Amino acid sequence: MNVTMRSLYVCAVFLSSLSCSFGATILEYLQSKPANFTYAVQAIKIANLTNELQSGGPFTAFIPTDAAFQKIPAPILQQLLNDQTAIRSLLLKHVTNGALISPFIKSGDKEVSLGGTNLTLTKNGAGAVSVNGVKVILPDVIVSNGVVQGIDFVFNVPAASVNMVEYLLKNQDQFKDLTAALTLGGLLSTLEGPGPFTLFAPTDAAFTTLSTSLQSLASDMNLFKNILKYHVVSGSTYAADLKDGQKVTTLAGSAFTVMKAGTSVTIDHAHVTQPDIPVLNGVIHVIDGVLVPSTF
Repeated sequence: MNVTMRSLYVCAVFLSSLSCSFGATILEYLQSKPANFTYAVQAIKIANLTNELQSGGPFTAFIPTDAAFQKIPAPILQQLLNDQTAIRSLLLKHVTNGALISPFIKSGDKEVSLGGTNLTLTKNGAGAVSVNGVKVILPDVIVSNGVVQGIDFVFNVPAASVNMVEYLLKNQDQFKDLTAALTLGGLLSTLEGPGPFTLFAPTDAAFTTLSTSLQSLASDMNLFKNILKYHVVSGSTYAADLKDGQKVTTLAGSAFTVMKAGTSVTIDHAHVTQPDIPVLNGVIHVIDGVLVPSTF
């Protein structure tokens, strides 16, 4: 009996408790439900999993709803959707071989995802299923190449793995001068702390626009430290939180002015060229100029 015939048989036997989408594949079913699975379909296409979820199987796909994707911090979600390898790895951890439906699932059942992670299934007295503690909220949609189980959380979302200073050190091709300045000014230990902080980080190219060298600036150490602190704000502030005309107080005690048009953000004269880089102790925005307030 092929997959489609098995699906028809299961749907006929359990018609009162299952949702059956005859003829549709996993991907086709998701595409037919844009109110729930727009993010999932987008992610599948970016991950180049379209063919697998159209023609392979049978699979059980534990698919996060749009509401589940929207629980991911926006910058991390955007990074995932910009990284084919990362989003493919993430999605494969939500799919397992075989067709798993609630009537046949026992609490404590274990499966291995196509991404190599363990999936533990539990079932409460009312018959509701959870996977790795995540509730199945849209259960048992039988499709031609398996089963879709809609869930309310995304598994294995990568979190920021480095702090602010570690990020700068890992990206010395961009931030060699900034790292040197922070070292010279004695601020590395501050930015290694728990924070959270928001750092507006000038690139090496930004430092070349200065009319004086780092060493010359550092001749007045108090001024030098305050210039560096003028690039740091207490708390995690993402680009979406910034408003046009907003005054933002820095660790130097003085405030800069935000200019914003759509998604374009300018701090004083410097443009934010790469916003919203999450780190363990805050967020980094890359800028194309060094901020030197007129009040200093």
